[in-house]
Amino acid sequence: MNLPPNKIIILTHYTSLYGANLSLLTFLKNTSICLTNFIVILPNNGELSLELDKLNIKYIYYWYPLNVNNSEYAAYTRFKSAIKKIRYIFQLYKLIKNLEPRLIYSNSSVLYYGFFISKLLRIPHIWHLREFGTLDYQLIPDFGLNFQKKLLSINTFNIAISQSITHHYNLKNKNSETVYNGVVKEDELTKKFEYSNFKTDLNFGVVGVIVPYKNQLEIIKAFHLLLESKDKCFKNCKLYLIGEGSGEYYETILQYINSQRLEENVILTGHIKETERIYALFDILINGSIYEGFGRVTVEAMSYGKIPIGYNHSGNAELIENEVTGLLFNDFNALYSILLKISIDKNYLRELQIKMKNSFKKEFTIEHYCKSMDCVFSKYINPN
Repeated sequence: MNLPPNKIIILTHYTSLYGANLSLLTFLKNTSICLTNFIVILPNNGELSLELDKLNIKYIYYWYPLNVNNSEYAAYTRFKSAIKKIRYIFQLYKLIKNLEPRLIYSNSSVLYYGFFISKLLRIPHIWHLREFGTLDYQLIPDFGLNFQKKLLSINTFNIAISQSITHHYNLKNKNSETVYNGVVKEDELTKKFEYSNFKTDLNFGVVGVIVPYKNQLEIIKAFHLLLESKDKCFKNCKLYLIGEGSGEYYETILQYINSQRLEENVILTGHIKETERIYALFDILINGSIYEGFGRVTVEAMSYGKIPIGYNHSGNAELIENEVTGLLFNDFNALYSILLKISIDKNYLRELQIKMKNSFKKEFTIEHYCKSMDCVFSKYINPN
């Protein structure tokens, strides 16, 4: 098999088109690196493979488990699971060795395989850290967080999607860099950004998979308080929950909506693939995640002219400058107060939207993201 030089192996941890893979595709569509250099290893078939087909990028299906376990499992159970996964290092090693790569790139913090295989092959490994793990997904790394931090300290190079992620993993400048995800091209920002007169009742949106750490239920309760406010009549306001949901938490949300007779005001749309359709539904984005690694939807909302309201912690606090590029809240009672204020004072919203457009950061553009990524990759595929 004749492979081009500078072959790069990409390891992904799932194949749906959510944050990590959307950012990966953004890079692949805009990188200066020849796409024939890439081979993507996918754990299963999915939407990502269809997108790779469009780019004529080679991929291989090879299933492997994630290097994490649910925090609810006993320590002994997690340890046994981690031991069993060691065999996948050697199975993937045999596969990747035959491809003769120059570099391995792991697209998530929940994969160890790229690190160990790079050591066996004596080639560089770039590790892209996108999740907190325990704090957001209640997942504990195999052999513990301190073990993973040790691996990161001796890894070739680490990329963190925010300063919050950098601090969480105790990354050092000598082998790490913070690179924000790029969500919009500079020349498209003016076209996408739409000013609103905010003349009618506001519509709010929450974008993402419906899971406890995103706090959709608490957002619904704050919105419910707005609907019942005696100061003004906001009965025509709507809250859209855009994302897939299942399990106990999702059922709890459905029960609350039904018991409080909110079916006309709280609308669950399911997953919507097209970003234009998502941001056409609402005026204001609410991001209730306390531990948000980056907050892709927050920056996307800004690029469409939708004002973001975010929990004042981790990624949200980095992305949103309070009362300049959005609004921050410290608890869900404060969220209700913000919803009430902006529903009454539309002039405040108009002024905030203008400031948000003028303050959109270059670091969130696709050009900046891909240039930064190319610089990291070029260190190891073109070392001279």
